[in-house]
Amino acid sequence: MAQLKQLLDKEQFTCPICLDLLRDPVAIPCGHSYCMGCINLYWKNNDPHATFCCPQCRQSFSPKPILNRNTILADVVEKMKVLVQPAVSRSAISVNSTMENSDQIFDEFVQAVKKRSQEVRGLIQDQEKMAVSLLEKLEQEITELKEQDNKLEHLLICCITSFLFAHLFFPLFFPDSSQLALDPRSAHRELNVSPDRRMVSVRAREHSWPDQPERFDYWCQVLGSEGLLGCCYWEAEWSGMGITIAMAYKDLARKGDGNDSHFGRNIISWSLFCSRKGYAFWHNNAVTRIPGPSSSRIGVYLDHSGGTLAFYSVSESMKLLHKVHTAFTHVLHVFVCLFSLFINVLLTFASFSVSSMLHNLTKTMSKAL
Repeated sequence: MAQLKQLLDKEQFTCPICLDLLRDPVAIPCGHSYCMGCINLYWKNNDPHATFCCPQCRQSFSPKPILNRNTILADVVEKMKVLVQPAVSRSAISVNSTMENSDQIFDEFVQAVKKRSQEVRGLIQDQEKMAVSLLEKLEQEITELKEQDNKLEHLLICCITSFLFAHLFFPLFFPDSSQLALDPRSAHRELNVSPDRRMVSVRAREHSWPDQPERFDYWCQVLGSEGLLGCCYWEAEWSGMGITIAMAYKDLARKGDGNDSHFGRNIISWSLFCSRKGYAFWHNNAVTRIPGPSSSRIGVYLDHSGGTLAFYSVSESMKLLHKVHTAFTHVLHVFVCLFSLFINVLLTFASFSVSSMLHNLTKTMSKAL
């Protein structure tokens, strides 16, 4: 191997033209050796008088030198090929092994990149899920805030409307609030109407009043003396177990226990039943249950020409209980029904002031906000 290395270092057996081991080596007059095919191709010229030169030293020859195969050099080249082939094979094996190792390393690198890519993709997906969840939560909060805003706006409109119609316009229609009174002639015998006709309660035993066409003879009911037109608002304060406050036409039947004489059980009356457990609105014998804590003060708003009748719960704030939209064809009267089973039920048509209404309105808005 050392001798082979010395020979290879001198590059004595390499063709300067093809840079490969000499094939059919020939020596030209200047002493340089070439493959016979390479030098013939280099000197390709049919003119016998042309000048030919060495590709390395540029020495010229004329005429063209006669080329003969150098057998000694050819034998040396063949022996060198035998010595070089094992080294070439080992180099090829080493290269193949290196390539295999490189492929393995590259495959491992690719797998590591794929694994890391999956991890990064998983992190991105987790972040996207968190972002979507946060976005949905924000949208839900926005929806709730919009609903709350709508409720506050509705509450504000209701409070302002109640205030304007109930306490600014009321004096225009009723300059003397004493006009809103009860008619003792219509009161059932178990009811006791106060001398000023603004309070009614249940008696422990019946009056000995004579019967007359206006008087209710079965239901413990009483009629308001004055008919109501236009826009008006009134309030009633009650105590006891329960009452019914109604608006109805004056021609409501007075006798018997049928629906034609009972508030809310016919087409010409609209009633709100109030108890400690809640409310119930009756009209034409159909009921609408209204849950929630009851109030001892009830407000009633009427817009006769506009066809609107509304009942409110009045305490520290005002709450709309029920609203009716219809076409009223006759004058409406206030009706009150008390139940003989509940003693000491008291109803008062309360007087009110703008300042008290403003106080209630302020409390209502403060709680809502």
